[in-house]
Amino acid sequence: MSAARSLYLSTADRNQLVREAAVAYPEECCGILLGRRQGTESKVVEETRAVPNTSTMDRRRSYAIDPLAVLAARDHGRSAGREVIGFYHSHPDAGLRPSARDRAEAWPDASYVIISPRGGVACWESRADGGAALEAVAVHDAAPLPGDP
Repeated sequence: MSAARSLYLSTADRNQLVREAAVAYPEECCGILLGRRQGTESKVVEETRAVPNTSTMDRRRSYAIDPLAVLAARDHGRSAGREVIGFYHSHPDAGLRPSARDRAEAWPDASYVIISPRGGVACWESRADGGAALEAVAVHDAAPLPGDP
């Protein structure tokens, strides 16, 4: 198992994601996380981009992000010195653990934030080697200081 991973998400961004989840309720909201990597174990979210849930399944239990939205976010991020570091979605009436579908469709090394419309937030990543195991990611409110890993 690797060292603990961290995701830095401002209180303002965290609150915004919870509001998005509440507005989308009873359906899942979703979006893209843009930011930067700090060392090998930390990522800093510098921007969240809400996108429409394009799932053709029951949107109370699934989400989909249009690949063109990911490309647009990537291009936008590049112009601001950021990269796509992950994605977020809500679990309207479920816990904050990734579903079987979440795990099956995860991109290695992308951070996945799951939000409850009632205020809970969790983050996880699939293993970069493609293994089935998941790694919990600690969510911190403040950005790391320069030089922190």
